[in-house]
Amino acid sequence: MPGYFLTAVFLAGTQLQVIHSAFSSNFGNQVAAAQGVVQGLPHWRIYQSRILGPFFIETLSKLFNLSFGKAYVLGILVLLVLFFGLILIMAKQYWKSTAIALGIATGAWTLLAVIMQGFWIYPWDFFDLIIFTLLVWAILHSKPLWIISAIIALEIPNREVALVICVWLIIDAFFNLKKSEYGLRGLSIKFEPFQLFIALILLGLGYGLIEFLRSSLLIREVGPEIFPDLKAGAQSFQFQLLTNLEEMMFFLTHPFYKYSVFNVIIFGIPALIIVSILSQSREVVRLSFLYLIIWFLNFIFGLIYETRVWICFIPYLVFVFPIVLTKQRTKK
Repeated sequence: MPGYFLTAVFLAGTQLQVIHSAFSSNFGNQVAAAQGVVQGLPHWRIYQSRILGPFFIETLSKLFNLSFGKAYVLGILVLLVLFFGLILIMAKQYWKSTAIALGIATGAWTLLAVIMQGFWIYPWDFFDLIIFTLLVWAILHSKPLWIISAIIALEIPNREVALVICVWLIIDAFFNLKKSEYGLRGLSIKFEPFQLFIALILLGLGYGLIEFLRSSLLIREVGPEIFPDLKAGAQSFQFQLLTNLEEMMFFLTHPFYKYSVFNVIIFGIPALIIVSILSQSREVVRLSFLYLIIWFLNFIFGLIYETRVWICFIPYLVFVFPIVLTKQRTKK
């Protein structure tokens, strides 16, 4: 275990250097966005409900008597250590091999370094690394509903994607994976009323809490003052599908442009999801359906060449890809 801790610290420290190299020019704006949540002066109103990361940094600032900027760096380092530590422990638990665990942690480091070449990242994105790692662990190990619900509840004050997970939990209450007499896997209808009830409660309370935080903690939205050139409504959720398709066409026709590396991830994720749904266990299929929903919503509402859009996919990719590879080898 001490070896895992030292490995996690090493991976986190070197990843922090990558982050500094990639985002140094925007560091001031990112710190200001996080501090604005604490002060009730966020860049955009939607940020005001994302309290977990900013208030964690504020706590570190007061605890160690640091400026918010220095506490921001310390907070990211702590969250990265927790992330890589969880990856190592989970991988060792799943594969019973230290070598495989180190390989998966290295894969997570590499993927994270690749998507850090995008733009914009915030403290809630680093919390996403941890929360989605816990969610992947819970689903892969068929943990009880209360554990999955607790993880979703933890995500609610971090980012609105918690509501998407609630929608997945509702859909999941109606479908089941079955195996036919011919050995083929397929979906069958089921109904788990308690899961449906809990998912609806989480969805309703989650949306209520998010709106309450935005209304009660917000003093003023400062984004229109800081970014006056942004079009009206930029502080709210927007339909981004057409913009994403236009940008993707540009990057596909300019393969050596910096952000084109994202295309490998963008197209690779649905390919992995499809293979997983067609060939894997019920646990992997449940997880893949969740990430399929998130992938589609990223295209519709997210900006696909932003780092923060893909961060939550890292735990899925580093765990499910090796599972698919090992299953395929076993079949051969």
